[in-house]
Amino acid sequence: MGMTEQGILGEQMAFQFCFSRGLKCLQSDLLYENRDGEYVMLEVKHQEPFKAPPFDGHGLPPQQVQKRLDIFKKHGIRCVFVVFDKEEHAIYYQWLDTLDAGKKALTPTGSRVIYPLEAFIKADGYDECYRKAVTACNRIGA
Repeated sequence: MGMTEQGILGEQMAFQFCFSRGLKCLQSDLLYENRDGEYVMLEVKHQEPFKAPPFDGHGLPPQQVQKRLDIFKKHGIRCVFVVFDKEEHAIYYQWLDTLDAGKKALTPTGSRVIYPLEAFIKADGYDECYRKAVTACNRIGA
């Protein structure tokens, strides 16, 4: 088992350890300190867009949305939802609380809360991020 697999196994073991003790857990994709010294959580997806109806957009499972909004309400740590759009090769991002306060829809199965593309800020740099990430993953054997 390689180092990456051992790390994933260790994370899953930690989840089981916490769950068996009745503790609530969530795994954030990234946490950073901004220029103002405030911590910000990132929820990151690399996915194709959801297609209309009701609108084209990107989304998260409802329980992920709720847990991240709860952290913001309880601890003041905001979450930025970042999407690397595999179809457009674009980056979309926005504060999750801002997205959730606006237009949204549940998928027919209820598995995702979808936010419209126009609610996100669109950024360039997908291809450069992708190339650098693949290089980094290859370097560590992931």
